Amino acid sequence: MSTPLRAEGSDPVSSRRQHARLCHAASLWEEIRIASAPADRWLGNYFFRNRKKLGSQDRRFLSQTIYSLFRHRSYIAAWADFLGGPHDALLWASLGALLDGQITGAQWAEASPLNEKQTAFVSKKCASFLAFKFPVLEPASGSPALALRFSFPEWMVARWLRDFGSGRVRPLLEIYEKRPPLTVRVNPVKISRHDLMQKFKKAGFSVRTCGLTPWAIVFEERAAVFDLEEFKQGLFEVQDAGSQKVCEVLGLKPGQLVWDACAGGGGKSLLMGAILENKGRIVATDIRPQKLQDLKKRAKRAGLFNVFPADLNRMDEIRSARQGFDCILVDAPCSGTGTLRRNPDAKWKLTEDLFLRQQSEQVKILEGVLPRLRKGGRVFYVTCSLEKEENEAVIEKVFSNRKDFRLIPLSGFGTVSAWGSRLWPSDENDGFFAAAAEKIEATTDMETSSI
Repeated sequence: MSTPLRAEGSDPVSSRRQHARLCHAASLWEEIRIASAPADRWLGNYFFRNRKKLGSQDRRFLSQTIYSLFRHRSYIAAWADFLGGPHDALLWASLGALLDGQITGAQWAEASPLNEKQTAFVSKKCASFLAFKFPVLEPASGSPALALRFSFPEWMVARWLRDFGSGRVRPLLEIYEKRPPLTVRVNPVKISRHDLMQKFKKAGFSVRTCGLTPWAIVFEERAAVFDLEEFKQGLFEVQDAGSQKVCEVLGLKPGQLVWDACAGGGGKSLLMGAILENKGRIVATDIRPQKLQDLKKRAKRAGLFNVFPADLNRMDEIRSARQGFDCILVDAPCSGTGTLRRNPDAKWKLTEDLFLRQQSEQVKILEGVLPRLRKGGRVFYVTCSLEKEENEAVIEKVFSNRKDFRLIPLSGFGTVSAWGSRLWPSDENDGFFAAAAEKIEATTDMETSSI
């Protein structure tokens, strides 16, 4: 074992602290890489259990290192194998932190004893590592090369090349290797975007507008936004710009009756309530009712009185549901391949047969809400998936033979196809698919609707 490199004037205490963090990250990686729970939930539970032991800097280092390992897993595996063995968790954690910019090569050398090959890496090959150059001959072209370079399952890259073409796939993979932006959505019921940005800037934050929607504000650096007084006052919510764009293309007008049929935590319900200017009604339901537990509190904080969480099994008791809705939003459960930058662990858990299994459930949900729509009303089907099985194929299955609905093109929402529109992931937003249909004939099956 060689003597660790030490930068001139280095702090032994800092080196010990960094070594402890790397060891901690290595220990977490050994557990989380085989866990079934999503990484964000797993880490959230872990940090809550250890909240008295871990400071904010520790939590940030650990979470960013873990996400870096998931984001660059194949690439790091190639280098780890080259440098000393693929099962060395401390080596993996060090490479993940290095690639994420949390430590330098010299800091790694200070924090951990290195073998001869790793010492040479720090002094000679670190720049190649950070430039995404491989220690061994990389595949020449095609899905194997892209899968290794951008750390994606090869089967997923191959199907994207087949479905979307190389001109679309490489930029997509480049987006997915970056950290997602921290985007908040102004609450227009309480404040304008300009005035909220001035508050953020006065507090010392570097923020900018996002051109995708009139409500989005992007923080240039990570920030504990949930601790801000402006959040507690209901002046903003954290919400991806693509998710905001979905609400914008609905074309809602004050006074309308809207059903958010797969509301989840209610982020879109809150924005729709604000777009309606506190007039009309948003009925929010979900097949997982526990998801709606905090929506009443969030709506109150936002100053919204037109957002109502409801029991999906008691829709017949709701007058607006009996009348028929002007708009129904089906933000369907999906594979989430449009959000893999935000959830990089998910790409290693997906299987190709999942898309067809999801399709069956998505068709059932979409068909189940249609009887609740009044004549002239519109239903919007949305996913955060890029896959055709979950998107165009669902719309074709549901509407291709129906005479009581007509499809409505969605202008200004990404790439338009015969069966819907796809908003591609970008530096500013996650990826979404959306399609709309208008009911042109009344039906008499209101009582038989179900999800």
